[in-house]
Amino acid sequence: MSLLDRSMHRTRRRFAAAALVLALTALDGVASAQCVDYGQFAHLAGSLDLPIDLTGVVADTHHAYTVGATGDVAALDLSDPTHPLPLTGLNLGTRLEHPVLRGSILFAGSRHALPGVHAVDVSTPASPQFAGSLAVAAGVSFVALHGDLLLVKRTTGMVDVVEAADPAAMTVLTSFALNAVSLLSDGGDLVYARTTTHFQVWDFSDPAAPALRGGIAMGGAPVGRMGLADTTHVAAPASGSYRVDFIDVSDPDAPFVSGGFAPRYTPIHVLMAGDLAYLTLDSGAVDVYDLGDLAAPVFLGSLPGGRNHAPALCGQHLVRAEDGILRVFDVAGAHLTYPAVGSYYWGSGFSYDAERLGDHVYLSSDLGLQVIDVSDPAAPLDLSAVTIRAGVALSGDRLYAGHSNGLTVYGLADPAAPAALANLPMAWWPPEAEVEVVGDLLVAAIRDSVVTFDLSDPDHPQRIGGRALQVRTLEIADGLCFALSDTALHILDPGDPVNLPQLGRVAVPGRDLAVGNGYAFLSNATLASGTLWVVDVHDPAHPAIVLARGNQFLNGLSLHGNLLLGTQGGWGVQLLDVSDPLEPVFAGHLYHGYDVGWAYRARVVGDLVWVGSDEGVAFLPAPCAVSTTAAPERDAPYRRDLVLTGYPNPFNPRVDIRFNVPQRAPAEVAVFDVSGRLVKTLLSGRQLDAGPHVLTWLGDGDDGRSLPSGTYLARLRVGERVGTRKLSLVR
Repeated sequence: MSLLDRSMHRTRRRFAAAALVLALTALDGVASAQCVDYGQFAHLAGSLDLPIDLTGVVADTHHAYTVGATGDVAALDLSDPTHPLPLTGLNLGTRLEHPVLRGSILFAGSRHALPGVHAVDVSTPASPQFAGSLAVAAGVSFVALHGDLLLVKRTTGMVDVVEAADPAAMTVLTSFALNAVSLLSDGGDLVYARTTTHFQVWDFSDPAAPALRGGIAMGGAPVGRMGLADTTHVAAPASGSYRVDFIDVSDPDAPFVSGGFAPRYTPIHVLMAGDLAYLTLDSGAVDVYDLGDLAAPVFLGSLPGGRNHAPALCGQHLVRAEDGILRVFDVAGAHLTYPAVGSYYWGSGFSYDAERLGDHVYLSSDLGLQVIDVSDPAAPLDLSAVTIRAGVALSGDRLYAGHSNGLTVYGLADPAAPAALANLPMAWWPPEAEVEVVGDLLVAAIRDSVVTFDLSDPDHPQRIGGRALQVRTLEIADGLCFALSDTALHILDPGDPVNLPQLGRVAVPGRDLAVGNGYAFLSNATLASGTLWVVDVHDPAHPAIVLARGNQFLNGLSLHGNLLLGTQGGWGVQLLDVSDPLEPVFAGHLYHGYDVGWAYRARVVGDLVWVGSDEGVAFLPAPCAVSTTAAPERDAPYRRDLVLTGYPNPFNPRVDIRFNVPQRAPAEVAVFDVSGRLVKTLLSGRQLDAGPHVLTWLGDGDDGRSLPSGTYLARLRVGERVGTRKLSLVR
C-alpha cells in the first residue's frame, strides 16, 4: 500500500474539509519571517537504483546489505550516505526475505526454491561469501535473533530454535508450536512473542526447552516487528485498530497493556533507537515518535516511502529498501520539532499557481481566483474568490489572469479585493492558461500556441503575435522564453515578440519545468517513478541534456536560489541543492506527516512556501536559499571545465557517456579504475565537431573482457580542458 493512493489518503483524513489546521508547535527561534534550514531535520540524504527487486535490508556502522526476490545479496558502502556505493554481491538462487544481521553474518529466510535459512558472511563487505544453510522443508516465514540462537518461524506454525554460532553447521535444538507473527529478544533470557491472538513471554534460559512464563489476550491482528520501548515495556504494532500498544513486562509472569498511541495509519514495524521510535506504516511512510515519556508519545515527523519493508539503522541514517531503490535518510535531526504549518482546506479541487503581494497570496485553483490573507501564516484566511479559474502572473500592482474567456487585468489598489480593470477576450484558451510577465511583455501558453501581449499600457494589454506551438508549460528566465511540449524543450526569443523565433530545441519528454542560472530542470514523474532531466541552456542554440536521473518522483518544479523544489504527491515537497546541476543533492523535505493532501505545486512566495494540493493549500516558512552566483555569460560554457555525464548510473552493462565539445578539436575519452589504471580507451585523439556527442561503454576493458562491479572514472580531455565523471558498474 502506498501514500500514492489518493483514495486511501482521503478516506483517512483526520481534518475536516474547510478546517484550518495548525499542525505542530513552531520551532524555537524560528519566526514566520525567517527562513528555515530544512536540512537540519530528518530528510532523504541519498538514493541508489539497483537492478534487484529488494525485499529487505540490514545495516552495520558503514554498510547496508540488501536481499532480493531472485536470491541476490548485495553489499553497499554508506560511508558517504549522499552517494551510496554498490560493492558486490552474490546470488543464492532463491527468494530471500526478512534478513537479520548478527555481527558479520547475515541470515535470511526463504519459503521458495530452496526453503530454509541461508547465511552470508559479510565480514569483507566488498566480497560477501556464502556461509551455510539450514533446510526447512515447510519454508520460513521469518527469522529472529536471540544471542547465538536463531528463532526460525516456519510457515506451518512451528518455531525452530537453532544453534547458529557456526553458520556452516546450524543445528535445530528443539521445535515447538507457536504461531508467532513477531519474536523479540530482551537481550537476556526472555523472548517476547506476538501471535494472532496473544502476547506471550517465553523463558529461554534453557534453549532446548523454552517455557511459557506469561501472556495476555490481545485484539487487532499483529503485523510486523516489535521493539523495546524501554527495559520494561514492549512497543507492539497492531492492524485494524490504528494503534501501537505498550506492554508492561516488568513481571514476565503477568504482562499487561499499560498504554499506547494511535498513529496516522496502520503500524507495521517498530524500530527503536534510544527514545526514538521509527514506525513503518502500511502507507509506506515511516513516522518518528519520541517515546521518552510513554504516557505522552510525541510525533516528530515522517519520512516518505512506498513500501512497508522493515528499515535498518546505519549510524545516524535510516536505510530503506523499496522495489529496486535503496533510500538513505539522514535522521540526525529526527528529534527536532518541525516548524509550524498553516493550512486551509476546501475539501476537493486542485490549486495550480500562486503570486504574492504583501500579506496577500493570489491562488489559481479549481474554486477560482482566491485571495488568501497570510499576515498570520499559521492561520491563513480566505478573503474572497473570483469564480473563474485562471493562471496568474503579478506585475507591480496588476494581476494578470489567463482563463477560458481570455485575459483579465485586475487592479490591486485594495490587495484584499482585486478589481477587474479590463478583459481581452480570446478564443480557445484553456481553463487556466499559463502566463508569464517580463517587463512590458506578457507571454501566455494557450491550447496550440504561445502568444505575446504588449503591457506598455498595463490596463489594456495588446496582442502582438506569437507562434504555433502546443506546450504544457513555459517560463521566462535569463531574457529567454522556455516552452515545454510533450516531446521537447523549445527556447524562444522574446526579443522578437511578433514571431517568437525558436533559438534552439532539445528532445526531452518533460511535464514540469524550472529554469535558472543557465540550466533547465524538467521532470516527467509518474505515480511511482519518473526522471529528472537537467539541460544546459547557456548556449540557447545548442541546449544539451547533461543529466537524466531516474526514479525521481517530482512534479511542480520551481527554483529558489539554488534550491529546486519538487512536489511528491502524498509525500510532500522535496528540496534539492542544485548548486552543481550535474550532482543534485537532497537538501531537505517540506513534509513531516502533515495531512496536506496530494501536493501538486510548490513555490516560494516571499518568506513562505506555498504548497498547492488537491484539497487545499499549506504555508510553511521558506527554506534558506543556497547562495547563487551571477548567471554566466552566453559563452561561459567555453571557459569552464568540460562536463560529461553517464546514464544510467549505476549501470549494467551499458552506459551512455554524453559531453559537449566547445569547438572543433581532437578529443580523448578514457576510463580508469579507482587505482588510476587505464582500463578502456573510448576515443583517442579523434577530431570532433563542436556540439554534443555520445559514446557508449559496455563495461569492458581494452582486452574485451567484462570488468567487475565497482567505481570507475570516465575522463574527457579536449586540449587543456578536462572533465571527469564517476561511473558505478553493478553486475
